[in-house]
Amino acid sequence: MLRILFSQKMDESSLHFQTYKNLRNVSLVFFLLLGLIHFLSGMLLNNKFLVNINYLINRSFDIPFVMSGIVYLLSSIKTFLLHKDYTSKLLDSLLLAIGLTIFLGLIYFNLFTPDKTL
Repeated sequence: MLRILFSQKMDESSLHFQTYKNLRNVSLVFFLLLGLIHFLSGMLLNNKFLVNINYLINRSFDIPFVMSGIVYLLSSIKTFLLHKDYTSKLLDSLLLAIGLTIFLGLIYFNLFTPDKTL
């Protein structure tokens, strides 16, 4: 059963491992940067400072912030599994499905639920 889930081995010098490692590092930078901007705009919006600009920033940076966190999480999981010499098409498909489900859920809640603050 485990041979089906984890089909082939890879070392740390492989191109796939380095690609996922670079993706993890870039997504961490975006997660921290977008999180800081989203947090500061929320604090400024709460204190009624430049309300229109901070409202626009706060409402438009929520999905990229969460998605960069999800990309960081999924690339960290994949890097960990590649470090342990496990690769799997089934696990890759499952991680992709989880990421897409969260993304589509965010789009749905952001666009089709009414905003209570207006």
